[in-house]
Amino acid sequence: GAARRAWAAVCDAWSPVRNARALVVRSRYPFLDAWRALACAWVMLFHYSLVWFSTSVDDHFDHGALRTDPTTRAQFVALVNGFWVTPLGLFLHAGDLGVDVFFVLSGFLIAAILLSEAHRAGGALDLTRFVARRWLRIVPAYAVAFVVFLAVPPLQDGGGEYCLQTWWANALFINNFFVSPSGARCYGISWSIAIEAQMYVVSPFVIHAVYRLAAVPAAHGAARRYRVWRGALVPIGGALVVAAARCWHLATDWRRLTKYYGEPATYTMTWARADPYFIGMLVAWLHFAHTKNAAAATAASALAA
Repeated sequence: GAARRAWAAVCDAWSPVRNARALVVRSRYPFLDAWRALACAWVMLFHYSLVWFSTSVDDHFDHGALRTDPTTRAQFVALVNGFWVTPLGLFLHAGDLGVDVFFVLSGFLIAAILLSEAHRAGGALDLTRFVARRWLRIVPAYAVAFVVFLAVPPLQDGGGEYCLQTWWANALFINNFFVSPSGARCYGISWSIAIEAQMYVVSPFVIHAVYRLAAVPAAHGAARRYRVWRGALVPIGGALVVAAARCWHLATDWRRLTKYYGEPATYTMTWARADPYFIGMLVAWLHFAHTKNAAAATAASALAA
């Protein structure tokens, strides 16, 4: 029955064999896999370069001439700072944009899934089924990583004790909104996963609104283009709202630009980082409308009716 199938899906989601196989199975969008790999490498290089340079500088300052000779110390600092303005240094330092690439890819993929489902179902979307599938997709791997984080103190970076208070926020994927007074986070590196999970909840409503706005009689030429771009107003509007919120936050105190990475309200909050996700959804809608124009018009009209 339905209960048995649901239980089988839960067990399958926790299967090590299935998850290991998913790492090498080719997806429906091979180009997304390539961009994911590049974005992942960029983010890893960004973090590695920051850690390597910071520890290298600290080690040098604690030993030898850098500790006793101000001139040598100044020369070394100038050398390190000079690296960050070279093409390689600028590329590495911009590695945090790899997270934005992930958001664009996720927005595209989730919107494509929802658009295909709406097309097959005549414009209807099963929100419960969609959220449940996303939950099963994220939670098993996230739970294992979270347990490892709690079990290995060197990984906690001051956030282990804070987890005793806010572990439930991680379970609900809203942990990006919680920061201790000292700046510690419970499993802080998962802030981007929290944003993704929150956008999974928002996405069906966005796609529903896209279909509503695009629901005009099927036509050719200018009328068809009007339908496509009217639907595009939803993700475009979402991206503009997020960008405006971030600009407003920075405009209230421009000093935040100098401490961008240490400013949670700018760097890790959904309202400040979701615009790439909306851009991905926009691209998915334009791609869908371009490849399935007539079908999209029929589905949108059925939904509006």
